[in-house]
Amino acid sequence: MKELTDAKRQMLRDYNGLLSVMTDGFDYLESNLNEETLEQTDVRVFNDLLASFEQLNKCHQQMTAIFSDNKQFSDLIEEFKEIIKLFSECFTTTSSAEKKDLLSSKVIPAFERFKQQMEQLVAPHITH
Repeated sequence: MKELTDAKRQMLRDYNGLLSVMTDGFDYLESNLNEETLEQTDVRVFNDLLASFEQLNKCHQQMTAIFSDNKQFSDLIEEFKEIIKLFSECFTTTSSAEKKDLLSSKVIPAFERFKQQMEQLVAPHITH
């Protein structure tokens, strides 16, 4: 295991925290997304999740140096790209019902699998 600087260790902790916050956002949408209309709060949560995906992507660039020789990390990055594609479909579907179905049946399960595997990968680097 590579020795990490305090800054990189903190980045990994922040990354883990962001994964949990994103789960909260997805849980909110799954529970509160109205079948008929998209409320202003829903739009904000979608936008926050989009910004969070962008932040994760920036972290992945830094994490590549830490996990450069780790095939699991490379595989997870490919999964992440697929989750982004699925999530982007939420912005092209027209009805809230379609968005909710897409989130519940595809995006959230894929994200939760990714999150669990990434947390397991990162955990040894952030625990003392």
